[in-house]
Amino acid sequence: MFLYGVFRAASVFLQILDFAIILYCVMSWFRPRNRFFDWLTQFVEPIMAPFRGISMWIMQKTGIPLDFTPVFAIIALNVIGNLLWRLYAILA
Repeated sequence: MFLYGVFRAASVFLQILDFAIILYCVMSWFRPRNRFFDWLTQFVEPIMAPFRGISMWIMQKTGIPLDFTPVFAIIALNVIGNLLWRLYAILA
């Protein structure tokens, strides 16, 4: 039961990160200048930073002026979540 709680807490945290990235994307369209947006930026930027180079490369090669960094970050978080539950299935 303890093991399930640990894995469930990690899964909920990954879902919160997904939501935070989506919220950050929507809020960034309006460029708000408040403490919450600054905090949200600091919260999601470490998760999105590893994917920024890939996204910039795609923008340069295709000429599409669209930042795919949040999409890659959300996909990675979902893959991690799926791997997490597969690990739980093996351990339980």
